[in-house]
Amino acid sequence: MPSRFLRPAYARRRRRSKWPLKLVSGTTISVVVGAWAFDLPAELAALPVTNVETFAMATAAAVVIVGAALIPTRYGYFLWHAFANALAEKKPHLLTQPWIIDGDTIDDLATGIRYRFANIDAPETGDNAKCFWERSRGEDARSAAIRLVRSASVVSVRRTFRHDIYGRRIAYVLVDGQDLGTLLVNEGLARPWRGTRRKWCGPRGGLSLIARSGARGHSCKTCGA
Repeated sequence: MPSRFLRPAYARRRRRSKWPLKLVSGTTISVVVGAWAFDLPAELAALPVTNVETFAMATAAAVVIVGAALIPTRYGYFLWHAFANALAEKKPHLLTQPWIIDGDTIDDLATGIRYRFANIDAPETGDNAKCFWERSRGEDARSAAIRLVRSASVVSVRRTFRHDIYGRRIAYVLVDGQDLGTLLVNEGLARPWRGTRRKWCGPRGGLSLIARSGARGHSCKTCGA
């Protein structure tokens, strides 16, 4: 098997700066939302030309400042994540040799591309897990993903333009037309991905929150669930 398939699932690559792209997307979102909320085209049409130019310059400056302020925050990451996922390809691409790495990562052995699920976060496995319970749930998520992929007639992905810091392509994964991430969330094996990583262990961790929702039970004295 080629060496690229044997690299660790989370082999860290050199971090690349995403701030310019995030700034552009944050600015675009702010402009669209502002135009829709205040009906700017109609307002601008009623202003003299000189006032329109001044208003446009002031608006552009305000949008850039607001966009730059939001980007480092959790809300900014959520907007960036939602914006990128909204532009995901509509036509699915077939995976001829899918290989599950863990609950939110899948390889296409035919092309050597590794995909990270766009819409969920699954517990870590092995040494990456922060506690025994996260590791156990992570293994359950991986086993469920393997089962669903093996039983499917067609496995495909709807790709976004994003790559994460590990070099994985961000995409929605489909099994027989159903979203695999959503199926795992419904089984209590993952949670929706909101753009930032959150802990799984502890009384406010993801495992406790899933237990409180009733999707899957969880018992841990440390977690208080």
